[in-house]
Amino acid sequence: MEVSISNENLIVKANTHGGEIHSIQGKKSGQEYLWKGIPFWWKIYCPTLFPVIGKVKNLHYKYNNKEYFMPQHGFAANAKHILKNKTANEMEFVLKSDEETKSIYPFEFALSTKYKLEGSRIIITFEVKNNDDKDMYFSIGAHPALKCPMYGEEDSLDDYYIEFEHKETVSKKEITKDDFLTGRKIEFLEDSNTLNISLDIFKDGTMILENLKSNYVVLKSRKHNRSIKINFEQFDILSIWALDRNTNFVCIEPWMGHADYDDFNGEISEKEGIIRLEKGGKYTISYSIEINEYES
Repeated sequence: MEVSISNENLIVKANTHGGEIHSIQGKKSGQEYLWKGIPFWWKIYCPTLFPVIGKVKNLHYKYNNKEYFMPQHGFAANAKHILKNKTANEMEFVLKSDEETKSIYPFEFALSTKYKLEGSRIIITFEVKNNDDKDMYFSIGAHPALKCPMYGEEDSLDDYYIEFEHKETVSKKEITKDDFLTGRKIEFLEDSNTLNISLDIFKDGTMILENLKSNYVVLKSRKHNRSIKINFEQFDILSIWALDRNTNFVCIEPWMGHADYDDFNGEISEKEGIIRLEKGGKYTISYSIEINEYES
């Protein structure tokens, strides 16, 4: 079921499938700012990553000495969510545990995803409730695929760059060809607040950055003044990813957690960056997407 909210600046559309937004449009311009996906390959737009981020080894993880299957980035993006609340500028979707989820994730939980429009910002809030009688373990994050280039044939990927709030000296986590972490780091930015976008920078896969001074980044073009700002200040990790061929999107992803290390064989409770939520507990975290439609 499709649901939409709007205000004087933006129209945002979402679906109960995945509880994700699939369109962000300028109210006056009609310009679309989310990638529209490719059927039969990656028909998602801004998925919620839960209860894992990235891959677990052999698509299985351990809990209490038992192995469970878990797809890449978890199951929330492909599950049916329920529309709980809706106003003119807010909507909330909820995913609750059931027998199907418990067969691969043995916890009673409720995951709420709230979208709220404030001016030119969409504030996305995740709330996880542990409805079980034991601690639960999870990661949570977002995977917004931003349309880039934003326009048609006159617009080129090489015209774009990501501007960090502050100058950064930071390494990225090295990953294997199968997207697991090696534990090594690769030099990335050196006293710079600018990452120029090109196909070449994505040839080694996802850029996973942590310990940033910046609370936000902005996707900008050298040919026009429209931009997209992602505020991730509550998150530990910022990841940047796109295909290294003929891409027309860039994903700028706030994460709490990451994929397994290539030599990790422990329990999910032992995984680096995992969130432990005590029985009856509640965990809340937010990020925002801001659209700036300044004319050139």
